[in-house]
Amino acid sequence: MRYVSIKNEYDLKVSTYVTEFIDSEYIYVPINDFKTLIIKSNDYVYKEQELAQDVYAPVSGNILGVQECINAKGHKIQCLVIKNDGKERFKEVSLNKQKFNEYQKEEILTILHKYNLYFLDNIDDTLVINAIEDDIYVANKVMLLEKRTDNILQTIDLLRKALDLPKVYIVLKNNDANSVGKIINNIGRYPQIKLKLVPNYYGLEDNFNLQNFLFNGESNYSFLDVKDIIVIYNLLKKNRLTTKKYITVSGLGVKKPKVINVKFGTLVSDVLKKVELKNDREYEIIINGLVKGKYLNISKMIVTNDLESIFLMPKDNCSVKSCLNCGLCYECCPRNLNPKYLKNLPKIPKEYLERCNGCNLCSYVCPAKINLNLKEDC
Repeated sequence: MRYVSIKNEYDLKVSTYVTEFIDSEYIYVPINDFKTLIIKSNDYVYKEQELAQDVYAPVSGNILGVQECINAKGHKIQCLVIKNDGKERFKEVSLNKQKFNEYQKEEILTILHKYNLYFLDNIDDTLVINAIEDDIYVANKVMLLEKRTDNILQTIDLLRKALDLPKVYIVLKNNDANSVGKIINNIGRYPQIKLKLVPNYYGLEDNFNLQNFLFNGESNYSFLDVKDIIVIYNLLKKNRLTTKKYITVSGLGVKKPKVINVKFGTLVSDVLKKVELKNDREYEIIINGLVKGKYLNISKMIVTNDLESIFLMPKDNCSVKSCLNCGLCYECCPRNLNPKYLKNLPKIPKEYLERCNGCNLCSYVCPAKINLNLKEDC
């Protein structure tokens, strides 16, 4: 595999504090199977009340009906509309009598399985916590590590003991100075958790690439994202579901880029009201990063688990030109592919599609702004 670094082209420094936005007037909850729906219009629902099979309300309020929305990939989804009463009412206040550091493996798995979470089932050797963010302008994990350091380390240590793991690593990029400093200042209380620092190479957020880089592809390593650790912490410590997430809002059209803690099901158009925009130019909206992201219409788009960032960039920065035959797409490809050549084929061979990891670095470095992503529709 070829490892490359991305240089910082824009001054898009994110604010050092997190903006809270949990009081959107309307919340839209995706429903995969309406046959499993157990509530109806005008019903009052409590926060975390089950609405359909494996679907829970992120807020309390009244059900208004159904509306079509779109997710971060631009796919249409049918959603229940909840008028948020802003009171965060629970039907039952369930106290967690179990001491956090006394959970056993089967108890943890039982709690996770209740909500169809199975990411701990096959971990039986060395655990690696991936806290890497590939996009240099996105700061969700950086903020998570800074604001929830103790929660993260407590949970990792609990998993180490409960799952009887010989080693646990937390992996960061060595240029994430604030995150590295925060972890180093606190990790001394957890001698069995080891910190691994990696260079600022693009693609290491992908577990397959990270495993190859750190361990030469050896298979006895299991990976969790640092965001999974927060989900586990909330369930075991607070007996609560994770109903909100961090999203970076940035770009040349934003005066002060921010990380916003926002409820699942919030309209993206409402999220943008929390930032001050520049009004002197026309902007394109890019969802999920300047490197991997897509230009999408955010009308009716809601915050889902796969939404990480919203960028506003000037339209003249995004205009497509003719190919310059510069070869940058081939030079930067981590998987040693030739994106321009393959993209021009009538049909891309399956073996090349399988090798491509959809990182979109080829499109990002292209001076002509040509979309060279082989997996753009995946």
